[in-house]
Amino acid sequence: MYGLGWISSLYSYCPNISGSQKIIVIEKSLPLPNMYIYRIAGVSGALAVSLCAYGSHGLGSNYDAKDKKIFKTGTRFHMLHTLAILGCPCSRRPLLSTGFFIVGILLFSGACYVKALSKNDLVGKIIPVGGTILIFAWLSLLI
Repeated sequence: MYGLGWISSLYSYCPNISGSQKIIVIEKSLPLPNMYIYRIAGVSGALAVSLCAYGSHGLGSNYDAKDKKIFKTGTRFHMLHTLAILGCPCSRRPLLSTGFFIVGILLFSGACYVKALSKNDLVGKIIPVGGTILIFAWLSLLI
């Protein structure tokens, strides 16, 4: 707990407040499930930055421009929707929205990563499903 000594120094700047008045400080904390949302976003963001760095510097000459573009698309969507997860605790149904975003990121970006790295075209069929779930994630913020 941080000291509240700085509040007493404010009395000298506020002539209408006497030293005998009490200041009530209300500390509001988020419910436990919402705190986990921020942790999930932190892990997802760190993973997105790591994969973006790998895509920029680690993909060697074994991968053509098309594979690199697919990987880059995956990292962009991963980062964008990770930032969206940070706003989920403010929605009416934070766990629903967060769940949709997580599943959408896993299916869309994950399939992009696997398709680019393994050159497996069958994985590409999952990408539209992940995109659809990401659309549902954005729409879930409305309800």
